[in-house]
Amino acid sequence: MRGEGVNSRRVYQLATAAVVGAIFVYFIVLLLFNSFARERPGARLVVGSALKGPLEIDSGALLLELRKKEESNLNRLGWIDRATGTVRIPIGRAMAIIVERNTEGRRAR
Repeated sequence: MRGEGVNSRRVYQLATAAVVGAIFVYFIVLLLFNSFARERPGARLVVGSALKGPLEIDSGALLLELRKKEESNLNRLGWIDRATGTVRIPIGRAMAIIVERNTEGRRAR
């Protein structure tokens, strides 16, 4: 038994309904945006940044500053929290300690 095929009239009705629905949604969203804009005329979108608040214009300079601070933290000694006895050591020394501990553990086996 073969099907009757595609009902072109039904496809046209569905396509028309989809287009009318999309236009309806567009105008509803536009109406909402306009009503919110009237409620708060001075409101503006501010994109936040973890570094200094609003979106920065010269992000290259900020990135260089951030990299400099990171490099400094990776290569210096210092206290992180004296109360708990947590210290910062240079990354090279920290890696050497990890290697020493792992090789000592393997020798003990």
